[in-house]
Amino acid sequence: TFYENGSVGSAALQPVEVDEGKAVTSVEGYIRAHADAKYVGEGDEMSRADVLTVTTNVIDGNKLPEGTLDALWADDDGDGMSDHWEAMLSQATSHAVLFEVDPKADYYVGWVGADISGAKLTEWLAAENNADAKMREGFIVDEATGLVYVPKSYTEKNDKGEPVIASSRIQLVYTTSDKAAEASFDFDSDASDVKGDVADKGKISVPVSSAITRVTLANDGDARDSINGRTIDSVTVNGIEYTPDMGMWQYDAETGSLEFAMAPVGIHAMSVKMSDNLGKGIASFFRMPEPRMSLSNIGTIEFKSAPQVGQTFRTSGVNHYRAKGMGSGYTHPAVEGNGRWESKTLQQAMGWQGVDLSQLNTTGASLMRGADIAAQDTGTVKITNDMHLALLCCHAGTQLDPNFNSNPGWNNPNDTDGDGNEWTD
Repeated sequence: TFYENGSVGSAALQPVEVDEGKAVTSVEGYIRAHADAKYVGEGDEMSRADVLTVTTNVIDGNKLPEGTLDALWADDDGDGMSDHWEAMLSQATSHAVLFEVDPKADYYVGWVGADISGAKLTEWLAAENNADAKMREGFIVDEATGLVYVPKSYTEKNDKGEPVIASSRIQLVYTTSDKAAEASFDFDSDASDVKGDVADKGKISVPVSSAITRVTLANDGDARDSINGRTIDSVTVNGIEYTPDMGMWQYDAETGSLEFAMAPVGIHAMSVKMSDNLGKGIASFFRMPEPRMSLSNIGTIEFKSAPQVGQTFRTSGVNHYRAKGMGSGYTHPAVEGNGRWESKTLQQAMGWQGVDLSQLNTTGASLMRGADIAAQDTGTVKITNDMHLALLCCHAGTQLDPNFNSNPGWNNPNDTDGDGNEWTD
């Protein structure tokens, strides 16, 4: 870490304790209690029908009161770069399970809203789950409950009758003027044969600037002696179970905390399952590898002075476009992972029922823009190696042409009015 414990700026790097008390223990339970029957109908059971990709942006209202994506990425001086990008505090990509309550109803329902101190939902956009900027109409977002209602018509079936899932995405924009804004979510744990004081159900509050989420599991010495990375069987986030092989989490024995590779603004509910047994004890004795987060290593950046959380610096590089997508040699965003784990995430979300994942190919091939950053010394930092990055679309509804100019209809000739949606023309 860059800061000593307790120093200014260290909060975003430190694990947080569970404020134990009442908590939502399942996504299904929360949706069942808050879903509007006007949209989803009446029903006693909820089936997993689709998965929605969710992007959550948080904007500093002190720097950009307008709080919209157009304002965030606006190029006021015409130099080809946003003049307000420093107002973005966080961006998280996650997945939400869409449930069917009543087969006769017209909508599925999912939990997408974030709980951020002092924040308001200032914009949201729904689109196809790719970078083509084609908007999707008919979504309904309830800010009070954080639920989204998605027309069932967007979930098509293949020739086998399997649902073609993950074809839609939603982008939520929250604006807060709270300089110490925190994202809160519900936490629960199930610990079998684990000794000591282990975190129980309650609330977690994490600074919105945190890039990953750290939760203290071991509250005393006995728990720290009892828990290791192999003690954790799985971590369920937003109703999706992440197993050790998926590279989404790891355990920090020094702090007694779980580290989960998702920004806290993308988490609504987290549940950790732990157990201890003879087999795990043998694994510990022989020092077998523990689960680790699978994070891309893009290289080394040497700072000339102590860096700060949220610090930005400018580099020289080349942005470019490839119609067939960014291939080997380019580091893909975590949500893409070169297709390695997103497919399993969707299978886990759907309970391993028969589904069509062909939309993942569309999403992966849509990463057509990349950035090449050569090794360089900027005066602020020294980059010791070349970096090659595939760029993920972070503004639903905006289309850039191959020259990175805003041109909503360049690859969508049926969109005559340039709103990103050919169906309204």
